[in-house]
Amino acid sequence: MAKTEVFVSSPMISHVEIENWRSLEKFDMSLDPLTALVGANGAGKTAVLHAIDLLLGNRWPSMASFNLPRDFCRMDTSLGIRIRCTFDPPLQHVDALSKDQDIAALEFRCQPYKRKTATGDVGDLHDDFYPLNAKGEQPMVATVGPRKVRRSR
Repeated sequence: MAKTEVFVSSPMISHVEIENWRSLEKFDMSLDPLTALVGANGAGKTAVLHAIDLLLGNRWPSMASFNLPRDFCRMDTSLGIRIRCTFDPPLQHVDALSKDQDIAALEFRCQPYKRKTATGDVGDLHDDFYPLNAKGEQPMVATVGPRKVRRSR
């Protein structure tokens, strides 16, 4: 039987990685255009969908998105949560300098501070949201165009 090829015209989630989210200590799964999550009750199917919704849903992920400590694996807020979705093909972003940026993945992290900062004490939770390029690095994206400089006469 011949394999049917599926044409995907827009980016789709091709890979999901989740650490320390609800019942998922470490979860890593590649996705096809049609992927079914099947498992026994309490296996983590809904946790996977909630993690994807946290990262890609209508609300910007933040500390207000959490049900503390329930959303942390084993209810241990000392563990860092990491949720990453990879896209194929990459998302396209045009920055303020009209430069095309390929965003291969988006990642959200929620973890305790390791040292005291101006915004929190050791152990306080903070969250970060990262766009990532194909190398897994944060791309340099211009958010403001160049300024016009006045020349003195």
